[in-house]
Amino acid sequence: MIGAGAKILGPITIGRDSAVGANAVVVKDAPAESILTGVPPRGGTGTRSAKPNPPSTQPNI
Repeated sequence: MIGAGAKILGPITIGRDSAVGANAVVVKDAPAESILTGVPPRGGTGTRSAKPNPPSTQPNI
């Protein structure tokens, strides 16, 4: 997914299932499943996870 106003400069490879935030300016390759935001984008090594959060161990009050 590429957000509104995002710019991909040069021969850049955006990995599978990656997200580029609105108005981000991408100047380097991005790995798969990364989330890129900002100018220049930060978080290229972070990944998204489809795993749900583990259940809470605290009792409901």
